[in-house]
Amino acid sequence: WITELEKLEVLRVPGNKLKEQDVKKIYSLESLEELVVPGNQLTKLPEGIGKLKNLKVLNLQYNGVDSILLQLPEDLTKLDSLKILDLSWNQFQTLPNMIFELRGLNALDISRNALEEIPGSIHNLKKLTRLRASNNSIRVFPQQILSLRKLQSLNLSKNQIKEIPGWILELENLEVLDLSY
Repeated sequence: WITELEKLEVLRVPGNKLKEQDVKKIYSLESLEELVVPGNQLTKLPEGIGKLKNLKVLNLQYNGVDSILLQLPEDLTKLDSLKILDLSWNQFQTLPNMIFELRGLNALDISRNALEEIPGSIHNLKKLTRLRASNNSIRVFPQQILSLRKLQSLNLSKNQIKEIPGWILELENLEVLDLSY
């Protein structure tokens, strides 16, 4: 029934036990700009999300069986309008490379995963203004962040970073830096 709402721009369905087949139906809502599906039962996001050409916000936090989102579809890279991506509270040990093809992203939340590093490909996200990677197992301050010249907010709190490099001073637009433990 929800697919009949052709002009729907915002859909928030947290904690509704949605599965892949349910989300696939949502892909027909081509006017959708914001899709918020945290706390469902998605172990993977099914192919077809690339149809949502107007999508600006995608929140996939805290998903899957035992809250683990494991796979993202390849056509995620077709979301040229996407500005905000929230993948927090999943169990990613590495980030899918396709995330770094989303060159229009302004905000990326990858906190509360099982990441030990932020991949070098982060440098592709030149428009990123907010990066949240708290509550992971990151040990080294990722030097690739230096190429994110528009970065205003960086949260690496509750990681295992022991040393703050001097080059952090080169991030001229940085307004918020959270390294608390």
